[in-house]
Amino acid sequence: MIRNRWAEASLYYDLAEMDRAKGNWNQALSNLTTAKQINQEAGDQELQMQLADACYRVYDTLGQTGQALAYFKEYVALHDTLMSAEKSKMIEELSIRIELLQRNEENLMLKQDIQARKVQQWILAGVVILGFLISLLIIVIMFQKRKNLRLLKEKAENEKLLADVPIEKMKVDQKLKEEELAKSQVELQMKEQELVYQTLLRLDLTQVNRSVQEKLLPFQHKFSTKAQQNEFLMVLRELTRDAEKDPLADFEFMFKQLHATFTLQLMARCASLSRVELQVCSLLRINLSTKDIARLLNISVGSVDMCRHRVRTKLGLDPKDNLTSFLITL
Repeated sequence: MIRNRWAEASLYYDLAEMDRAKGNWNQALSNLTTAKQINQEAGDQELQMQLADACYRVYDTLGQTGQALAYFKEYVALHDTLMSAEKSKMIEELSIRIELLQRNEENLMLKQDIQARKVQQWILAGVVILGFLISLLIIVIMFQKRKNLRLLKEKAENEKLLADVPIEKMKVDQKLKEEELAKSQVELQMKEQELVYQTLLRLDLTQVNRSVQEKLLPFQHKFSTKAQQNEFLMVLRELTRDAEKDPLADFEFMFKQLHATFTLQLMARCASLSRVELQVCSLLRINLSTKDIARLLNISVGSVDMCRHRVRTKLGLDPKDNLTSFLITL
């Protein structure tokens, strides 16, 4: 029954992928929602991760940043869970392999000890009946040499296998490091997206407060007494106390937390960069578009393009060099 529910959920997921390819976003979301509900009964984590990734892409295309970020976090959590299980399995298999190699080495040593005792027995018998069994002794010695050669060959092969174990371990460690690096990069991207999202929210709030302040300020003259006017102004300032705050100040602080050396390296390359140019460089560093940068800095798109041109000139970049790619490498 659970297998059938998984197949049913997979079918809705395939339908959603077809709708997404056609640009039918609402129908795609409907099919994805149905697939997630069915998969809750099946309990397939890998399908749940695929559904979260598909939801993230649809909401991101629709411009619904909050929903997209939530599903992206769910995708990363499920991905980490599955990868942790796979790493545990690899480590367990490697441990079993090492144990088997150690047992083979012990068995080989035991065989060598047994063979050495047999040689001693044959030599003693040869001394006693040397004259009668001289030919037989030669045959036994030759047979023993062949056996020793075979044992030495087996020992060499086992030693080679044991020598390969550190190499395999190094490969596993390298893969783990690469996965940790990829995880760190994903976490950094999530923090950058959250930083932009929070900055945009603060910018919108500041603009709303300023608009409210501008529209309500003329009403102070409607009051007949100076005391009432002052009281009105105090209430208005309290309601719009965030109107004078600079939303980019918090952005610059949090950006320095994420990329501590970026501004220092940029200033070391060119100390004549202005604050606006540094802000544009920081926003380009997290791969924002010109339109989003213009919105955050409350300037026109043309002003952003002119600022980018000035930065390229001050940094001495070639025309073929991409400014965003250069800033990301710092």
